[in-house]
Amino acid sequence: MRKLLILALVLVFSVSVLAAAGTTKRAPIVGHMNLNVTQPSVMEIVRYGTQEYNKRSKDHIYVLKEILNAREAVNYRGYYHINVVLVETKCLKPVKKNKLCFPEENAAEKKVLFKVSTNAIGKDEVTEVKFE
Repeated sequence: MRKLLILALVLVFSVSVLAAAGTTKRAPIVGHMNLNVTQPSVMEIVRYGTQEYNKRSKDHIYVLKEILNAREAVNYRGYYHINVVLVETKCLKPVKKNKLCFPEENAAEKKVLFKVSTNAIGKDEVTEVKFE
């Protein structure tokens, strides 16, 4: 009887662990910590985010004017919110290879929030990019 009870408990525990392992839903983010906007990881994420923004842009190419702030989620390493100012250049899409794209004197500016997820282990692979 005792062995049967232990077996039942092990089975219930195993099923609950397997069920939890199969879920992909994240817990809510509990807060962010500010990052230095000049640190290499922030600069690299902004470079990547700007490239992705330009891929999704319909007509012009944009360049970085300023990084306003950068934050990383406290409970999810590798989840970043970075606010930037991008400036429209005179380069229309598609851009020719080796073309230099400069903004005009009073070019349109856009404040953009990059929401970037990386693999938290090595933080060297972007898994998702969103823009607001």
